[in-house]
Amino acid sequence: MYMIVYLYDGGKFCRHIRVEFFSFLDYSLPQILFIVEALIIHWQDMDTSNPAVFVNAEFLKEHVGRRVRTVVQVVQSDGDKVIGKSTDEKQLVVKGYPPNPLSTFVEVIGIADTTQSIQAETWTNFGDTLDVISYDKVCRLANGDHKHLFI
Repeated sequence: MYMIVYLYDGGKFCRHIRVEFFSFLDYSLPQILFIVEALIIHWQDMDTSNPAVFVNAEFLKEHVGRRVRTVVQVVQSDGDKVIGKSTDEKQLVVKGYPPNPLSTFVEVIGIADTTQSIQAETWTNFGDTLDVISYDKVCRLANGDHKHLFI
């Protein structure tokens, strides 16, 4: 099963992407919409010369030394590092200088420098609520059988 998502720039068609799912029964409508939104944001932001892989703490260890993208729930901010909880409930350390103030959820793009830490290049506040289950599913799709849709 698949759906086609049409992207528009200023009212003018610019591109379409095909979003495949092995079974729509595995996802609720809000989860499907979240995944599609993540794909669109990823496509619009993607630096194709050096893409950032969607990861949670579980998948970070597979990408040490590479550019990654993740969302953490901020547990503690200490000047040049943030301790956060990944969408799979594990702890991650994000090094760098975050924006002030930080929201509860922050997206980070940077280099995975260890199996549990990221050297941040870009910080984006994601607000105080986030469907972490859906974001975690995006990470699993991006590192599983559907990784070709993300990179």
